[in-house]
Amino acid sequence: MEVIVNLIAPAVIGTLCAFIAHGRGRSPVGWFFIGFFFACIGLIVLLVIPDLKKLEAEKNRMLKENRKLREEVRMNREAASRKHAEIEARLKVHDRALRVDTSERSDALLTDGGAETSPAANATVDAADLLNKKWFFMNETGKHGPLPFREFQLLWQSGEFRAENYVKTSEMNNWMRVQDVSGLRSILDA
Repeated sequence: MEVIVNLIAPAVIGTLCAFIAHGRGRSPVGWFFIGFFFACIGLIVLLVIPDLKKLEAEKNRMLKENRKLREEVRMNREAASRKHAEIEARLKVHDRALRVDTSERSDALLTDGGAETSPAANATVDAADLLNKKWFFMNETGKHGPLPFREFQLLWQSGEFRAENYVKTSEMNNWMRVQDVSGLRSILDA
């Protein structure tokens, strides 16, 4: 009788271990024998080790989320590429209309908020031509204009802008320093 009790108790613990192991994604046969031979120690170890079903479910969820995120990134990149191509096309139309090339940055220097200067761009203008144009100038406070020449000249004489500041007329493609427009400074000082 004692032998039967000694076999039934480990068999019950082994069966319990097999049932719990099956629910946690482990081998029921292996855990039956561990529970049968090591009794409560096998049961405690089984309850402490990670649940393989939960780990597998978490791994699958992460893989699915990663696939979804990769697809979202791919779609965002495609959308950004399309938008970039659209903007490039629109800029080319504007460049053609304005007869300028903004596709590559030239060797010109960019200063004072985007004013372009070219060292070789010493424009020559006659006095009568200067007086009939509307002028713009750029100083520390921003861009100003269009201004008739007389008002432009008064602002020069009051010190609103100096020889190193940029100016242009509506006919000029680029901003130029006052000192680079040949003849302008002498007329402004008159």
